[in-house]
Amino acid sequence: HALVAHHLQRRHGVETVPTNGYGIERKLLLHRPDALVMDHHCWNFKAEQARLARSLGMKVVVLPTEGLVQDYEGARVVVGSKHHAADTVDLFLSWGAYQRQAVLHEGLMDETRADVVGCSRFDFYREPYIRLIPSRGEFLGKLGLKNPDAPMILWCTNTPYFARDRKKIITRYTQRAGYSLEQITALLDGEQRQFHEHSNLVMDLARRHPDWNFVIKVHPAEWINPYVPLTRQASNVVLGYDAPIRGFLHHCDVLLQRNCTTSTEAWMLDKPVIDAEFSPSYYPVRAEFRAGSHLVRSFDEAEQAIAAYLAGMAIPADQRQARAGFIAEFYHQIDGRSAARAADAVAALLRPPGYDDAAQRSKEQA
Repeated sequence: HALVAHHLQRRHGVETVPTNGYGIERKLLLHRPDALVMDHHCWNFKAEQARLARSLGMKVVVLPTEGLVQDYEGARVVVGSKHHAADTVDLFLSWGAYQRQAVLHEGLMDETRADVVGCSRFDFYREPYIRLIPSRGEFLGKLGLKNPDAPMILWCTNTPYFARDRKKIITRYTQRAGYSLEQITALLDGEQRQFHEHSNLVMDLARRHPDWNFVIKVHPAEWINPYVPLTRQASNVVLGYDAPIRGFLHHCDVLLQRNCTTSTEAWMLDKPVIDAEFSPSYYPVRAEFRAGSHLVRSFDEAEQAIAAYLAGMAIPADQRQARAGFIAEFYHQIDGRSAARAADAVAALLRPPGYDDAAQRSKEQA
């Protein structure tokens, strides 16, 4: 969002006010913006914020920044389908054609209100932004690795809620996000299972291969508490704290993960990606997504795959083909221009005939 705001100011002279999602009601009255740009309408309070903005004559834009969804229902949730809030969205800036088609399906939103721009988060994997990533020596040196020259295996976790208060998470998701009890229970059980499977895998690999470095990059919404004890069990295991994922992906030799957006980001950097599928997925995963990574179902398969890539094995052609197809459908283009396209779309929304001086006066009066 900050990158989009930069382009709005630089390309169109549009003033922006960055904010988190708290106290939006007060901030709308304080700043009286012409548009409210939000990341999603998955929570009921976000839907209510959007309704308030619309009632005051403000435009509402949904610009997702996280959360790869691979089914139509998941994409529709982003624009507020569970809270009957899709009609509050003046403009949905979709990552790719798939998500746009999902919200157009069955008339949830008309095509003039949904545009495909890509994801500004991925602009950092192309020029000019990729040069912001520090050198390997500088980056790995800050992680505290005893042997920064050794191969680096990056484990990106994707289990943000299993270690939190289970009752609170269930209440939050059933009451505020519209999940059924069965849905959120299955998600939490799946996360718990995945944590144990992957943590055991990483620690066994670390003990067996002291000449490999393992960096644990914890999901931004996840507590680090369960991972701290792991770093005390092997000297070649360290935690990657709260820093942009792009540096970790850029400098890793192999990525280990399961059904995570970071796998597709690693594809953009042409990295080997291991998909540790030790148990069934607890949410929808498309076949072409799975085909873009190296699927393993046991410790031996994971160990052999990592060793082969570290020894110089090339990423297979069928993986590359699956990656290209998925990226084109779900992310539009990885060209460093997504934020600029989003800024252009927002600026156009605030120009006549859709938004003119009369509309602005009406908003001020409201």
